[in-house]
Amino acid sequence: MSLDGPNGITAERVAQFMRDRRMDWPVIYTGASAIATQYDVSAIPAPFLIDADSRRILAVGPALLGPHLMRTLEEALAGR
Repeated sequence: MSLDGPNGITAERVAQFMRDRRMDWPVIYTGASAIATQYDVSAIPAPFLIDADSRRILAVGPALLGPHLMRTLEEALAGR
């Protein structure tokens, strides 16, 4: 999700940035501010681990950063 819109950065510029860096995952640009508000995103980056099948949020924030990331992923995979 890109929250660059309010800063005057166009969707095409974000798309070009992603192409240049071979970032081939989906990015939400239009309506991103509303989604950020809905999920209480107060800082960027704001990591979320979402189960693709149930679409449940499994973990958020610090649990997905640095030394906590692997433990969080292992626990999520063990719970499948």
